[in-house]
Amino acid sequence: MVMSSACLWPVEFWNLGERPDPHRLRLRLRLRLRLRLRLRLRLRLRLRLRLRLRLRLRLRLRLRLRLRLRLSGMNQIGIYECLRP
Repeated sequence: MVMSSACLWPVEFWNLGERPDPHRLRLRLRLRLRLRLRLRLRLRLRLRLRLRLRLRLRLRLRLRLRLRLRLSGMNQIGIYECLRP
């Protein structure tokens, strides 16, 4: 994401045809950078969470399959009969 310096200047300055004072510009840049960093961090966290969830789901599915195979192999009965109280 490359931002031109133009979008950092508020519209009023363009209307007056003068350049903003550098201090204000710097502050604005800093704010933009901070926001961008926060967004990036949030995205990273979200991705990590998603990956973790996917892994957990996969593990659960594998465990279930193993259980089913074990139970059906023990004595050729379907799972439902094994799990029935």
